Amino acid sequence: MMGAAFIRGIRDIGYKHTGSALAEHVDSAIQAGAQNIHVAFEKNKSGAKVTAIAVIDDGHGMIPT
Repeated sequence: MMGAAFIRGIRDIGYKHTGSALAEHVDSAIQAGAQNIHVAFEKNKSGAKVTAIAVIDDGHGMIPT
C-alpha cells in the first residue's frame, strides 16, 4: 500500500509521525517564500482513512542543480 510505504519512509528519515513531516513541508514552503500553501488529503473510498497527502505552494522551489 502506498500510504503505508509513505509512513515507513518518513519514519526512516527521522520523522516520528506524519504531523512532523507535514509541518516540515509547510515550513519549507514558508522558507521558499510561499504566499499560498494548500494541504490536500485523499481518502479511501469509505472516507475512513487518509491515503495520500500533498502540500502545494507557490514558493520559489529548489535550485535545479
